[in-house]
Amino acid sequence: MIELSNLEEDILSLAAHEPDYTERELARELNCSITEVEDVLEKYGDKVDDEEVKPRDEIKGKSSGGSVLLWLFLLPFKICWWGFVFSIKAMFWMLEVSIGIMFWFLGLIFGSPKSEDNS
Repeated sequence: MIELSNLEEDILSLAAHEPDYTERELARELNCSITEVEDVLEKYGDKVDDEEVKPRDEIKGKSSGGSVLLWLFLLPFKICWWGFVFSIKAMFWMLEVSIGIMFWFLGLIFGSPKSEDNS
Protein backbone atom coordinates (compact mmCIF):
# COMPACT_ATOMS: atom_id res chain seq x y z
CA MET A 1 0.00 0.00 0.00
CA ILE A 2 1.24 3.46 -0.94
CA GLU A 3 1.35 6.27 1.62
CA LEU A 4 -0.41 9.27 0.07
CA SER A 5 -1.25 12.72 1.33
CA ASN A 6 -4.90 13.75 1.56
CA LEU A 7 -4.58 15.83 -1.59
CA GLU A 8 -2.99 12.96 -3.51
CA GLU A 9 -5.80 10.63 -2.40
CA ASP A 10 -8.37 13.22 -3.46
CA ILE A 11 -6.76 13.66 -6.88
CA LEU A 12 -6.64 9.94 -7.54
CA SER A 13 -10.16 9.37 -6.22
CA LEU A 14 -11.67 12.19 -8.26
CA ALA A 15 -9.81 11.01 -11.36
CA ALA A 16 -11.27 7.52 -10.79
CA HIS A 17 -14.80 8.90 -10.33
CA GLU A 18 -14.54 11.33 -13.26
CA PRO A 19 -12.30 9.69 -15.90
CA ASP A 20 -13.25 12.25 -18.57
CA TYR A 21 -12.07 15.24 -16.49
CA THR A 22 -8.95 17.02 -17.72
CA GLU A 23 -6.10 17.93 -15.38
CA ARG A 24 -7.36 21.52 -15.38
CA GLU A 25 -10.86 20.46 -14.29
CA LEU A 26 -9.45 18.23 -11.56
CA ALA A 27 -7.25 21.06 -10.31
CA ARG A 28 -10.12 23.54 -10.34
CA GLU A 29 -12.43 21.23 -8.39
CA LEU A 30 -9.77 20.32 -5.84
CA ASN A 31 -8.41 23.88 -5.47
CA CYS A 32 -4.83 22.94 -6.35
CA SER A 33 -2.40 23.57 -9.19
CA ILE A 34 -2.42 21.73 -12.49
CA THR A 35 1.18 20.64 -11.96
CA GLU A 36 0.22 18.94 -8.68
CA VAL A 37 -2.50 17.01 -10.48
CA GLU A 38 -0.17 16.09 -13.35
CA ASP A 39 2.58 14.95 -10.97
CA VAL A 40 0.23 12.77 -8.90
CA LEU A 41 -1.43 11.21 -11.95
CA GLU A 42 1.94 10.55 -13.57
CA LYS A 43 3.38 9.05 -10.39
CA TYR A 44 0.42 7.04 -9.04
CA GLY A 45 -2.25 7.05 -11.75
CA ASP A 46 -1.83 3.42 -12.75
CA LYS A 47 -1.47 2.12 -9.17
CA VAL A 48 -4.98 2.94 -7.94
CA ASP A 49 -7.20 0.11 -6.72
CA ASP A 50 -10.96 0.49 -6.76
CA GLU A 51 -10.96 -0.46 -3.06
CA GLU A 52 -8.74 2.50 -2.15
CA VAL A 53 -10.84 5.11 -3.93
CA LYS A 54 -12.69 7.49 -1.60
CA PRO A 55 -16.43 7.95 -2.03
CA ARG A 56 -17.28 11.03 -4.11
CA ASP A 57 -18.74 12.99 -1.18
CA GLU A 58 -15.54 12.62 0.91
CA ILE A 59 -13.32 14.32 -1.67
CA LYS A 60 -12.43 17.75 -0.34
CA GLY A 61 -9.29 18.89 -2.09
CA LYS A 62 -6.96 21.51 -0.69
CA SER A 63 -8.50 23.66 2.02
CA SER A 64 -8.22 27.39 1.74
CA GLY A 65 -7.00 27.36 5.33
CA GLY A 66 -7.56 30.32 7.63
CA SER A 67 -9.27 32.60 5.17
CA VAL A 68 -11.77 33.67 7.85
CA LEU A 69 -8.94 34.63 10.18
CA LEU A 70 -7.23 36.54 7.41
CA TRP A 71 -10.49 38.33 6.60
CA LEU A 72 -11.02 39.24 10.27
CA PHE A 73 -7.46 40.49 10.49
CA LEU A 74 -7.81 42.64 7.37
CA LEU A 75 -11.31 43.96 8.13
CA PRO A 76 -10.16 46.92 10.32
CA PHE A 77 -7.69 47.97 7.64
CA LYS A 78 -10.37 47.75 4.95
CA ILE A 79 -12.76 49.84 7.05
CA CYS A 80 -10.07 52.49 7.56
CA TRP A 81 -9.30 52.48 3.84
CA TRP A 82 -12.99 52.81 2.92
CA GLY A 83 -13.30 55.69 5.41
CA PHE A 84 -10.27 57.43 3.93
CA VAL A 85 -11.51 57.02 0.35
CA PHE A 86 -15.01 58.19 1.30
CA SER A 87 -13.64 61.26 3.10
CA ILE A 88 -11.56 62.22 0.05
CA LYS A 89 -14.57 61.80 -2.25
CA ALA A 90 -16.76 63.80 0.17
CA MET A 91 -14.13 66.55 0.38
CA PHE A 92 -13.95 66.93 -3.41
CA TRP A 93 -17.74 66.86 -3.68
CA MET A 94 -18.05 69.64 -1.07
CA LEU A 95 -15.35 71.66 -2.84
CA GLU A 96 -17.18 71.31 -6.16
CA VAL A 97 -20.52 72.31 -4.63
CA SER A 98 -19.07 75.29 -2.76
CA ILE A 99 -17.34 76.60 -5.89
CA GLY A 100 -20.59 76.17 -7.81
CA ILE A 101 -22.52 78.11 -5.15
CA MET A 102 -19.86 80.83 -5.13
CA PHE A 103 -20.11 81.33 -8.90
CA TRP A 104 -23.91 81.26 -8.70
CA PHE A 105 -23.83 83.95 -5.98
CA LEU A 106 -21.35 86.09 -7.97
CA GLY A 107 -23.63 85.74 -10.98
CA LEU A 108 -26.54 87.07 -8.92
CA ILE A 109 -24.56 90.08 -7.72
CA PHE A 110 -22.75 91.09 -10.88
CA GLY A 111 -24.96 89.45 -13.48
CA SER A 112 -23.83 87.12 -16.18
CA PRO A 113 -21.50 88.42 -18.90
CA LYS A 114 -23.35 89.38 -22.06
CA SER A 115 -21.96 88.80 -25.46
CA GLU A 116 -21.76 91.93 -27.52
CA ASP A 117 -22.30 91.87 -31.26
CA ASN A 118 -20.54 94.56 -33.26
CA SER A 119 -22.75 94.16 -36.27
